Amino acid sequence: MRKPRVHVHGGVYHVMLRGNNGQKIFNERLDEVIFFCAIEKTLAKCDAKIHAYCLMPNHVHLVVETGVDNISKVMQLIAGRYAQSFNSKYSRKGHLYQERFKSILISGDRYFLTVVRYIHQNPLRANLIKTLEDVWPSSFHDYFSDKKKSWLTTELAWKYFKNSSGNSKKEFKRFMGVFQTTEEYNHLYELNALPQHQSSNDFIKTEYLTDTSIKIKPLCSVGDVIIFCEKKLNVPRNFLINKHRDKKFLYARNITMSLAFVTKSASLKELSVKFKLSYAHMSQQINQTLRKNKTLMADLSQQLVEYFKS
Repeated sequence: MRKPRVHVHGGVYHVMLRGNNGQKIFNERLDEVIFFCAIEKTLAKCDAKIHAYCLMPNHVHLVVETGVDNISKVMQLIAGRYAQSFNSKYSRKGHLYQERFKSILISGDRYFLTVVRYIHQNPLRANLIKTLEDVWPSSFHDYFSDKKKSWLTTELAWKYFKNSSGNSKKEFKRFMGVFQTTEEYNHLYELNALPQHQSSNDFIKTEYLTDTSIKIKPLCSVGDVIIFCEKKLNVPRNFLINKHRDKKFLYARNITMSLAFVTKSASLKELSVKFKLSYAHMSQQINQTLRKNKTLMADLSQQLVEYFKS
């Protein structure tokens, strides 16, 4: 039996909504607009606020503040409205989402700002954009626009920068561009505030284009990960890339795919092409491998970081 969610009046939550089996829930720009309409209609009837958002191809991040209405009611309305529209539009049936949404209560000013920053950086970490300045359906741009979405509340985040000695917008943008330290990341991960298997800044290279604009690169390429695993696992790279029935080679291949994913050397879509698996099958294999091989994956990740940063 699932535990009931704890409702805190005035509570602020980091909410994550994922596509079933890792499937995409946004196929085109119009789908994003439909999701925003679902939020707008829900907030017109519910006592709640949205402080930040980011739409990814197969999941959504929101920072939601509740009032009289609890987080379950708010998210059920948003998710239900969108699922109904999505299924109708694409003539599909069945569950759109992976189980129920995930919500984590945010406590503390630093925690709030760090979660907002993490959400805005999601497309950067997934290599879907090159800098935070690039166009993406997230609230990052709303914070600097005179035409922000009417249902988005920005006051709580801005108040922390009002007394800035310099330009508050510049300071806010600079803060949004700084990646979590390993300590910050681990703290949020331990609080269960971040999605599983997301990498810290150990796996990226940061290039500062200007004071407020950054570009990130993976620490290594997929090819680098394959060569690394070929040496560490003592398996020829051909068996790491291509399908094979032998359990030993299949295991090594899954470890290699998972390490490439964890280190953000490529997007899941790019990995599915490289390893010749469907997007859904790739996601399933990686999730199972990471769940069953936590110690090995942690050791290999650390060795990989030391190898490529040495």
